[in-house]
Amino acid sequence: MAPPSRIASDLIWGVPEIAAAINRTPRAVYHLMSQGALPAQKVGGRWVVSQAKLLAYLAGEAPGA
Repeated sequence: MAPPSRIASDLIWGVPEIAAAINRTPRAVYHLMSQGALPAQKVGGRWVVSQAKLLAYLAGEAPGA
């Protein structure tokens, strides 16, 4: 398991930041998340996603691969 500091640095918090990471608008990101098309989840009322998982998902890699 990765150290906590490394895990924390991999997280992208908030829809605007997620949108910027994948070059989409925040509205498009909300739509993708509502469809389950992004591996994001809500934590404490805020959306969060692992950058590594997000990039792997967008590259078409199978989960857990």
